[in-house]
Amino acid sequence: MASEKHYDFKDWEGQPFFQNNAQQITDSIRKWHGASFRLARILEVDYPDTAAVAQELRGQIEEFQKNLPLITSLLSPANGAEEWEEIRRLMPTLTEDFGSPENNLSLKNLLEMGAMDHIEEIEITCHKAEKKF
Repeated sequence: MASEKHYDFKDWEGQPFFQNNAQQITDSIRKWHGASFRLARILEVDYPDTAAVAQELRGQIEEFQKNLPLITSLLSPANGAEEWEEIRRLMPTLTEDFGSPENNLSLKNLLEMGAMDHIEEIEITCHKAEKKF
């Protein structure tokens, strides 16, 4: 699980953002979070050092989990030209091609650009698109 998490996090954060699959990311995070919680609980009495590693893993998963609203919102198939224009207005540092599959920005780039500072507005914009979809 730890190795899989490591490589998937690296891919999800570093590859072009629009190559990510929001459902796959969400499913993996949920699976790993539950497994790391159960593992830490099972090991805490007899193997506290190993349980601490499982808890650390869970902490890393929870930290990444904070990005799920951004990931699921921006990867929604309901987003169209109007939504991308609104998102670019919120984040003027985004290039004109943001929202197209050709865009090479990564999740890491988006986070460094402060996307989470605008998460509420992004979620509202993308939610409106889903209602129209």
